[in-house]
Amino acid sequence: MFRKCLLSLLVLPLLLKAEGFLCPGEWKLSPEIQYTFSAKQAVFSPVFPGIVQVRVEPERQNFRPGKSLFEKPVIRFRVRTEGFTKPLKVWIFVTDKDGTWFQSEKEFALPAEGETSLSLRTDLPGRELLPSGHTASWSGLFSSVIYSAGLSICSDDMQSGTITVFRPERTGERKNIPLAFTDLTMPVSGEVFQKQSVRFNLTKEYFNPFDPEEIAVDLEVLAPGEKESRIFPAFYSTECELSRHFAMEKIHIAGAPFWEFRFVPRKPGEYRLRLRAKDKKETVLTPWHTFKAEKSPRCGFIRVSKQNPLYFEFDNGTFFFPVGLNIHCSTDPRSERVFKFGHLPDRGIADYEEYFPACHKAGIDLAEIWMAAWTCAIEWNASRQGFYGLGRYNPVTAWKLDRILDLAEKNHILINLVLDNHGKLATDVDPEWGDSPFNKDTVFAKGNGGVIASAGEFWSDPAAKKYNEKRNRYIAARWGAAPNIFAFEFWSEVDLVGQGRKAYDSGAMAEWHKESAVFLRKNIQGNTLISTHVCNDIGTTLWWRKVTMDLPELTHICSDAYRSPGITIAEQMNLHKEKLGKTAKPAIVTEYGGSTGASGKQNQIADLHGGMWLSLFTRQAGIPMLWWHDLVHRLDLYQHYRGFRNFLTGIDLRKPGIKTGELHTDVTIPSHFRKDRKFYEYIVPFAVRYVPFTEPVKGKYLTFPDGTGFGWLFHWNRMHRYPEGPLEKVPAVGKIRCSLNTPLKNGEYLVLFYNTISGKPAGICCVRSGKDGLLSFPSPDIRLDLAFKLLPAGVTP
Repeated sequence: MFRKCLLSLLVLPLLLKAEGFLCPGEWKLSPEIQYTFSAKQAVFSPVFPGIVQVRVEPERQNFRPGKSLFEKPVIRFRVRTEGFTKPLKVWIFVTDKDGTWFQSEKEFALPAEGETSLSLRTDLPGRELLPSGHTASWSGLFSSVIYSAGLSICSDDMQSGTITVFRPERTGERKNIPLAFTDLTMPVSGEVFQKQSVRFNLTKEYFNPFDPEEIAVDLEVLAPGEKESRIFPAFYSTECELSRHFAMEKIHIAGAPFWEFRFVPRKPGEYRLRLRAKDKKETVLTPWHTFKAEKSPRCGFIRVSKQNPLYFEFDNGTFFFPVGLNIHCSTDPRSERVFKFGHLPDRGIADYEEYFPACHKAGIDLAEIWMAAWTCAIEWNASRQGFYGLGRYNPVTAWKLDRILDLAEKNHILINLVLDNHGKLATDVDPEWGDSPFNKDTVFAKGNGGVIASAGEFWSDPAAKKYNEKRNRYIAARWGAAPNIFAFEFWSEVDLVGQGRKAYDSGAMAEWHKESAVFLRKNIQGNTLISTHVCNDIGTTLWWRKVTMDLPELTHICSDAYRSPGITIAEQMNLHKEKLGKTAKPAIVTEYGGSTGASGKQNQIADLHGGMWLSLFTRQAGIPMLWWHDLVHRLDLYQHYRGFRNFLTGIDLRKPGIKTGELHTDVTIPSHFRKDRKFYEYIVPFAVRYVPFTEPVKGKYLTFPDGTGFGWLFHWNRMHRYPEGPLEKVPAVGKIRCSLNTPLKNGEYLVLFYNTISGKPAGICCVRSGKDGLLSFPSPDIRLDLAFKLLPAGVTP
């Protein structure tokens, strides 16, 4: 340790020289043979035949790419050889911090005795340095993050001697190339809501092509009938290759990097497009190009309904009531423990290749995906592969998210994209603050460029806000033209961040959300929804309403619907309806399923089944999205969604004059319940609970002014704990008489019953409303639940 500290003290004063920079770092030899070193040189005595590698590299936790080295494109080594009998072969190599290796195409020679100077340029893309063990091309992307530089010295002859390698230098100047666009072919036609992706290049390379203050490339769009154009960002990217080793997913950069813009026309007609590139010295524009958009059957982006602001619809006006599942990431250790699945390996994209087709087949059309540190974040701690802290983005994870979104689109699934989870700033619950790139007091703080000392500063610190804005610009550039993005959700469980309540009470958190929403809205191409989210249930959402509900810049309300073991999902969803009151925004539950710590498997299935049916009657704009996705997938519970989706066909909740109510049910209590029994039991982890027993069957309904409607009858107890085993063996409740308390027009009505699992008809009856307009009808026997649709006689179902 003393030697390392001494070396650092010796090197630092020597870094800056008139002709260039000495490469910083410690000397390393492979294989580990005896050597002596100083700040200026390493001396060692290898025995050949064989190969020896010598390099300098800085301490990993302190490495942050520096522009000063990038601007000196020549790497120069001076080598002295003594005592050898024949010349030696040598190659120059460089690596990034993750070990991505590039080696000089040229084979240099070292004399048996004497001193030699070796050099190569790092500003010649794909020319002097060749990849080793991968397929990425040398480019400014790697030139800007050179971590180690060294020599591979080889001889096929039996000989020995002494080699002195002087600390390498970075010298020279990058070539002054005029900024221009290359390899650009503009699109000429396409369909409305069809995303256009166009790749191109620039003549110049930049130290940080992700930083719009260094180089900003934008697409200017003049839409048909518009007088003013809009500006949308383009982005820097790479192609990648995916391979798998057993369950492990491996993704590597492939080929040369490029620039890309994505454009989606939102109405038919003739558009004018041009690109603009601006750095600190130049601004260049392409000529205007004409693009013709034809009509298409595509539905477009999701928006808050213009017809009824409590619901969603597509751009073309089609009603959208999402049937969703929360697949935040493909694995969840809590599920492995609670449901005793054992370890489930994270197979990355392969998991989604299984999930999404199964979801599509079941009618699921919405999934939640997190840009979390362990899955699809593009900016994170430099300790992790592919990340360099603040301001530089990981092209591998961005490529992975592209593939996931493409899979979703192929399977007609929209994505609720969560930009950050609370752990990034959390100090207590799922804490990741100690690993956050914003934290300036971590081991990797220097490598990350950390800017704040406490999580609470994130909401108001100018530097932190600037970094967040730049990242959001990249997100808008890459995914802001994707119609299958349902919503951009800034945070999952933002109430759990460190010092969160203080930031909320001061107004800083609300102001941050407002500014972020305005910025994102300006840079995305659709009217994509924007929201944020807090934990637990609607009560927490109300307690944080200045962020979750009141900001006009946020389009809808996101909440959880976790519950205590003592209440049913029906009571929880009723609570949500009550608390939402007259709030004029759509509301959707993006997490639920038992308590926050999970619950028994049968309780989860009851929540899954009951939650989706109750959403129709409890002021929700979509079904609640179950957190425990692996339970659904591994137990193949998709049939619950399929039955609901089949029933949902033809239902449009945007109509005015809708009335909801509780069905009154007259039920003969079956023999398997004692008439004097006041409680029934159910099992939860570690305990047997007793809940007041009221009625075995309850129901909810909804009617439209035209006399049509639908409803759901359910066994109260079994919506708390789903029965085990085949449903046909579950005792049935019969002799049920149902009554609506909403008057209808006098006349005859058809009541069509449906099996909630298969979606198939389960019975029909024809009844007449009473003089008071109230309707009463008999129900088939119920083991678990039944759905029904109400039609005036003569109306085709």
